[in-house]
Amino acid sequence: MAGGVRSQREKTTFRPTIFGLLLVAVLTTTFLIGFAVADPSAAALVWAGLAAVAVFGALWPLITVRSVGIEILSAPTDLVVGQLSSVQVKLTGRASGLTIRCSGSPLLLADLVSPGQVRIPLDVSFRGAYNSIRVDLGSDAPFGIALAVRTRTLALPRPLLVGPETHAQTALTGQLLGTQSINLPRGQAVSGESVRSVRPYVSGDPQHLVHWPSTARLGSLVVRELEPPVATGVAIVLDLSASDQSAADQSAADQSAAEEAASQAAGLAESAFAQGARVMLCTAQADGPVCHEVSGLLQLRRRLALATSGVPAQAPEGWPILMVTPPLEQDWDESPA
Repeated sequence: MAGGVRSQREKTTFRPTIFGLLLVAVLTTTFLIGFAVADPSAAALVWAGLAAVAVFGALWPLITVRSVGIEILSAPTDLVVGQLSSVQVKLTGRASGLTIRCSGSPLLLADLVSPGQVRIPLDVSFRGAYNSIRVDLGSDAPFGIALAVRTRTLALPRPLLVGPETHAQTALTGQLLGTQSINLPRGQAVSGESVRSVRPYVSGDPQHLVHWPSTARLGSLVVRELEPPVATGVAIVLDLSASDQSAADQSAADQSAAEEAASQAAGLAESAFAQGARVMLCTAQADGPVCHEVSGLLQLRRRLALATSGVPAQAPEGWPILMVTPPLEQDWDESPA
């Protein structure tokens, strides 16, 4: 998973480069034939020099990646799966020829010099809430004989909430019943406001309510009486309780199904917003079931980023309900005839 943390374990890997393998081959050949030449002492001296260079070139990258410090200066707080962003880090300690990237990401920065500051490309492959990221710091300096890479876990200044991708859906919204239809927020679309009847004009009535066809027919001012506005909305219940495992323990199929469900919930909510409807989102979070109205895309994605496996909260009465669950995995195995 690019940019995200599933394990807190830090490690250092070490491997020879192509040049390093060639150097080892030269050293081996020199050692085997060194005493067959006319001047064995000169051959031994050459072999010893090459061996010293090889040892120094192999150990120095390990020393470098362990001596350079990394500190996060700034990082995003909200992303969508697959969205490219960056993290600004500060490098301390003296070194050159460094490489750095977020673990698992193909986006690598090379030939860096420490001390200094650099922005590391960040793209996260899985929905969720992250408190840290993993960074790979590498070096093959000074001779390119061996490459050492140290993976470090860096705490983020603030939690990073990664919402799901949006899969286009069509939300079937409906009228909100009972007390849910009152106290309509400004800017929300409504159904209703149809003409219920007409009545004689009373001083103070708004001019735009005058019903001119009836006024012309009756010869006196009449105004329209409108039906009271009724809010429209939908309650989206995201149920990920089919998997009782944590995200780190889920199989790839379970995790993919949960991501698909979250993406469908995002699509339904965006469809409802486009219709001017109110959206109630019911999920399960780490601290228990949650059911609150979301007022926009940012709040929607944050809520979906925090959604975990577990029984979601129930939708309040009076709201049309759309239930979203992970798609069932089809078993295509068939017994032989």
